[in-house]
Amino acid sequence: MYVKLLTATFIFIFTITAAISQDSVGLLPSPDGGGLLFSFPFDMNCDADADGWPDGWSRMSGVDSGVNFSQNIQIEIRENPTPFGRNSLHVPLSGGGVAIFSPHIPIRHGLTYSASVYLNSTGLRYDNVSMNISFFSANGERPLRTWISEKVTNTNSWKQLRILQAVASMPDAAYAVVGLIILPSSRQDFSGEVDFVHLQVFEEPTIQFSTNNEDHIFRSPSGIDVHCKLTGVASSMKSVTFALEDTYGKLIAQRKADFPSAPTMVSRRQVNDSPPTVGSSVNVVWANLPIVSPGFYRVRLINDNGTVMSPAASNKIESPIRTVSTISDDTTSTSTVNNDNINYSPITDAKPLTLVYLEPSVPPVGGEFGWSMQGFTLPELLKKQSLLGDAGISRVKLPTWLPSKTTPADWHSLKDFCLWLTRRRIRMTGLLEAPPEVTNKIRVGGKDVAAVFSQPHELWFPTLETMLTQLSLLVREWQIGTDEDRSIRELPAMYETLDLIRKLFNTAAYDVTLGFGWDWTWQLPATFKLNEPDKPEPVLPSPPSPDVVSADPLVQTPPIPPVVIESREFVNLGSNLTPTPQEFAYELRRSEGTGVLRYISIVPLSRLDYRVEDRIRDLVQRMIVAKINRADAVFIPKPFDDDYGLMNADGTPGELFLAWRTTSQLLNARRWAGSIKMPNRSTNVIFQGAGSTAVMVLWNDSAAIDKPVEETLYLGTNVEMVDLNGAKSKLPLTGRQHMVSVGPVPVFVTGIDMDVTKWRQQFQLKNRVIPSYVGKPNANEWTFVNDTPNGFAGELTFVAPEENGWRFNPHKERFTTSMNESVTKPFTITLAPEASSGRHPFQIDVRRDAEEMVSFSIYDELDVGGGDLSMTFMTKMNRRGELELHQLFTNDGDTSVSYDITVYPPKRPTLTSRVNKLSNGQVKQVYALKDGKELQGKTIRIVAKPTGAGAPQQDQLRYHVTVPKED
Repeated sequence: MYVKLLTATFIFIFTITAAISQDSVGLLPSPDGGGLLFSFPFDMNCDADADGWPDGWSRMSGVDSGVNFSQNIQIEIRENPTPFGRNSLHVPLSGGGVAIFSPHIPIRHGLTYSASVYLNSTGLRYDNVSMNISFFSANGERPLRTWISEKVTNTNSWKQLRILQAVASMPDAAYAVVGLIILPSSRQDFSGEVDFVHLQVFEEPTIQFSTNNEDHIFRSPSGIDVHCKLTGVASSMKSVTFALEDTYGKLIAQRKADFPSAPTMVSRRQVNDSPPTVGSSVNVVWANLPIVSPGFYRVRLINDNGTVMSPAASNKIESPIRTVSTISDDTTSTSTVNNDNINYSPITDAKPLTLVYLEPSVPPVGGEFGWSMQGFTLPELLKKQSLLGDAGISRVKLPTWLPSKTTPADWHSLKDFCLWLTRRRIRMTGLLEAPPEVTNKIRVGGKDVAAVFSQPHELWFPTLETMLTQLSLLVREWQIGTDEDRSIRELPAMYETLDLIRKLFNTAAYDVTLGFGWDWTWQLPATFKLNEPDKPEPVLPSPPSPDVVSADPLVQTPPIPPVVIESREFVNLGSNLTPTPQEFAYELRRSEGTGVLRYISIVPLSRLDYRVEDRIRDLVQRMIVAKINRADAVFIPKPFDDDYGLMNADGTPGELFLAWRTTSQLLNARRWAGSIKMPNRSTNVIFQGAGSTAVMVLWNDSAAIDKPVEETLYLGTNVEMVDLNGAKSKLPLTGRQHMVSVGPVPVFVTGIDMDVTKWRQQFQLKNRVIPSYVGKPNANEWTFVNDTPNGFAGELTFVAPEENGWRFNPHKERFTTSMNESVTKPFTITLAPEASSGRHPFQIDVRRDAEEMVSFSIYDELDVGGGDLSMTFMTKMNRRGELELHQLFTNDGDTSVSYDITVYPPKRPTLTSRVNKLSNGQVKQVYALKDGKELQGKTIRIVAKPTGAGAPQQDQLRYHVTVPKED
């Protein structure tokens, strides 16, 4: 891997930048209260001397730590249609790195700055593209502080990179410089291209929120106060309004706060001026927030003209030496620019104060879900102790490879921390990320685990031996490198090196478990252990059958027996791409059966690219899929991240924190127990624990946050709904039926009666597709398997669909079964002419004879007609006063069909059409009926009959379309 420390060269480039004219190209006057400060579109107006190079910009040159910054790359402003104009800054790649820096942008102490640029990168495989913004003193050669955007590889469309709320908190901060950076990762790209356009820097007031709890996580709803300090607001402002929101931005409460004194305007400085004195700040407070239930909350400020104000965010701050640092394999994300909302505004992208009120709980024991605390120093780790106890985790990865200068007191603190985790029954994995004293000795190449462990063991084992001496009695499992570091595969002799590591570990510890990062797309190793001479080489299992990998991700497939039964190794599976739940299930099934434990990384969807509800739903669904498909452990690799984390980079809670915590706690120590059919078709998955009750998680993709679907059915004697915030509520009853409001975001119901659930799951119909005969009984039968530990005696009653035209015979049936016994009964369904084809829900009411009578309903569906064939209809009035009947005939099967279709309008001549030899496709047809208003409120009958010799007449389709009345 290439190293990007950029020390001497980094200073050199900024020395060049400092010599440039201080009249920065693109600098705009900043109005009172902030606004757009610097705008650089990279068009021909930005190239006054017509040499193709943007005026006032500079670039890095030379070689630093193995990275070549060549001047031979022809970087230029060129013609290129973009969403913003006809030009962009074009960077062709030919190996090495590229670092381009803006002119000086004067800034003011105490204010907040945000930067944005759009890029389009194509043809890249290894290089990463990012933006940074650095603050300098008036005569400084090294930056005082640097903020870095996300890193992307291929976007294949225009994507926005952003840095939000960089605060000029340093008293001597005089100017800012924006850098556009392209760097290789494990390898370098010798082809590909990157275009930049529409760079903007905003200057805004600084809004500093604080609460009476440093991590903003409260265990009681009372006494939560929010303090706010404002610097650089408009001098005309007299007050602000606090707004309290829930997870989805719904306003809960608001309160106006008048300023105790008028704000003082901060004057603009020039680069070589001494720092001006900042006017007095304004402080306001909202005491005792009106929070009553567990949940995630945001607090925003609204100014006196109704605009949301942007507070100062504690972005992840990198030291100057890491301004263009070693790049990990961050998730690549793509998006398409929306021309209707093209301009970036830090007002609309404001980062509010976030806080959580939660009910304390005991961490789940023996569960699969955990966090990876990679990159944390020991002091930072110790500060997170209380949070880890409340995060709903049962596993944690800890950075344990400490440098040799670690003091006995620090080792003692780390051991106490591990003992605390042990008492909380949180399982630990030690992360082996080499300290600088090891990586600094590697002269050429990268600093990843492949580079470290390819060196002689005398270089890296002494500090590891010290670590094992200190921690081997507390930590028995070790991961070589971080979750994103998957370079171990590049070792020339991977198995031999791993065998050496194991042997060295066993000199200071006993029977250790080793693991490392691995990509989804690679074939998993059968085992890490070298085979004994008398043992044959293990044979990798055959790929799973197509019906296994293509199965429903929420249905558990049969396990694939492992080749190595008692393996102690693990791989942490991850990818640069974010899989859907379906892709996630596919990879889990494809990787099963090698004997290697599979630890899974879940990287949440990007906050910049997805709505809150989409991010929450995706996270919970992937946790469920991992549980169903037998992942051995599930980790969040970067829990503290402003874009992909559960928490924000500053340690405050994000929108996903409670969703993770609640799901982890409720799924812990439970096994998949299938699902049931619900009246309104909500998706559901059931997980059973040791007792006779279970937990159901359910959602409905056709619902909306503000328009949930109501599911009405009996679920048990003592059920509660738990939302993703952890808030509990009793389910309302309609008679003996529970009412559950189900939206697109999952909710949980606890206390599900497993006996009733099994009865619903074990009821089966022999035929789910019945002919559309009219007046002729269709033979069918039902089977009921008593999978409960008790006998069952009761009565079953068929309830026809709401429309007329269905008759069951017998309508009721008494039956008796003992434990594990099945009963099968015949019945018939007769359809009247008014019965329609298509899919119909129906209901079976079950009443049990017992001292405490249990009544419940089973919900099922029947297809009337051709099975794979269906017809849908839509009506509308056209300008000529005709009623247009739009017909869509669909064949989802591969068998070719032909149908004659007859439309029967009431008291009108019939209309006909034909579908000829259609297979796996659709045919549209539109009928025009004169005097359409006369047909409003009336029913049109449609009959489709199969044609051709020997065509099965039972496959005819019958529909009834009622024309809606229009005002």
